[in-house]
Amino acid sequence: MNQFEQIQNSGRWLRGLAGDRRGATAIEYAIIAGGISIVIVATVSAVGLMLRTNYFEPILAALVG
Repeated sequence: MNQFEQIQNSGRWLRGLAGDRRGATAIEYAIIAGGISIVIVATVSAVGLMLRTNYFEPILAALVG
């Protein structure tokens, strides 16, 4: 195979790769799952802080003092 044929084959491979959409859906789902996990972590953190401030600290203060 000469150099010209290698360049042609590379061009065909790149065009085929650009038209291939099979991995796009998996990447989109991964981005969505990442966003959902960030929201879950932020919510659990906020709820935990609220519980600590409003419930556990007053109970601790009552037990200690």
